[in-house]
Amino acid sequence: MSLNRTPRANRVHIGIFGRRNAGKSSLINAITGQDIALVSDTPGTTTDPVYKSMELPGAGPVVFIDTPGLDDEGNLGQARVRRAARILERTDVAVLVVDPVAGLGETEEALLEAVMAKAIPLVTVVAKQDTWTDASCLEDVRAKVQAILSQKTQAGPQAAIIGRADQAAQVAKLKAQPHVQSEAQPEAQSPAPPLAGPEIGEAGSKARIKAKSTSRKAASEPMVLGVSAVTGEGVRELVLRLTQLINHRFADAEPAIVGDLLEPGDTVFLVVPLDLQAPKGRLILPQVQVIRDLLDHDCTAVMVKTGYLADALENSKQPPALVITDSQVFGEVDAVLPQNIPLTSFSILFARYKGDLVELARGARALAGLKPYDKVLIAEACTHHPIADDIGTVKIPRWLEEKVGGPLEFSWQRGADYREDLSQYKVIIHCGGCMLNRRAMWSRIEAAKAAGVPITNYGMTIAYTRGILERALEPFDL
Repeated sequence: MSLNRTPRANRVHIGIFGRRNAGKSSLINAITGQDIALVSDTPGTTTDPVYKSMELPGAGPVVFIDTPGLDDEGNLGQARVRRAARILERTDVAVLVVDPVAGLGETEEALLEAVMAKAIPLVTVVAKQDTWTDASCLEDVRAKVQAILSQKTQAGPQAAIIGRADQAAQVAKLKAQPHVQSEAQPEAQSPAPPLAGPEIGEAGSKARIKAKSTSRKAASEPMVLGVSAVTGEGVRELVLRLTQLINHRFADAEPAIVGDLLEPGDTVFLVVPLDLQAPKGRLILPQVQVIRDLLDHDCTAVMVKTGYLADALENSKQPPALVITDSQVFGEVDAVLPQNIPLTSFSILFARYKGDLVELARGARALAGLKPYDKVLIAEACTHHPIADDIGTVKIPRWLEEKVGGPLEFSWQRGADYREDLSQYKVIIHCGGCMLNRRAMWSRIEAAKAAGVPITNYGMTIAYTRGILERALEPFDL
């Protein structure tokens, strides 16, 4: 998979925040070299988040998010402010854009405090440098940012960074094998990033070496820069600083999906149902990502259609090291798979890859405490139209009610937004999260924990209803 085709969920998310007309949209256009965001002198032109994926030279695939103004007014304006604030839940690196005339006020201070509470790396930009009469506005903002940083402590969960390290300490069977990175280059027809050049280097070793050599210093000092989207002054410096931050905080943070549980040369069977929910002519994203991860770890991936697993096992010279199945056919696979062959699902692997496997396993075991008429929230990150026998709206509710022995009160949440009041639910069941970045998935888990509500995912829930939860978790020694 080339860098320009990296799924959005696997890109570092860079959120651009600030007041209306601070210069956010102009800045993102200057960084990308394209008219991605609509620019106008009218306050509040950006009404919804705008996403732009690109390769940041020296750092790799990222997605910039242009957000509505944090000082919008009226009922509709406040809804936009809340939407902008929710972008923080999926932001890996934040850029605060400050208007040189308005300066850094309460609006910006509130954003800074929220960023620090979530331990999000930050760059502050004083915009419209071409209109400055002197640099006093820059120095004033720098002093205020320094004062705020010195008063506050970054105590939030560094979910997107330390999640895998914490989990590995609790999961005994995870083996410390390095993740093999691909050196895939963008396809020829993809336009070159507009900012590639000697100041920030090409998207290769020179840029990475330069970025890493100064990243520790950059991460320890408040970054406050002057930038002009009109003249381009300061834009290259901003990109370099972003590259430094990304290399310092995320360069070695990408975990394996499954390869670190295996040895080079191992064979893994992947069981895939071709039902109504399977897209015609292609595999779904989690299946593709698992295959790539296996190849990166020098393993052999064997795809098996549901119903042919027994034949594949019989024809294999040696048993597979692991069988990974679509969660919906857990029962069928368990029935034919010998107990000595480890079994798990794509969904459970993504619970580990994107979130806190230990916490989600704890939530799965809490399903045993469900009683008739309890409230259950089912959350999906994507917005596909439910079809007949849909997993989230039909199968899981049916199987859970069969297990509980009575009706349950289900609610559904779809898309990027997440409900604020979670305390009313007995349990939350989340999809695998393949459309979310790691920060967003961890934010959802943390929100559930803060509300005191157990949270698990589709795969573990289905394994529980089929009576094989412990077998599905056995590869992780949970």
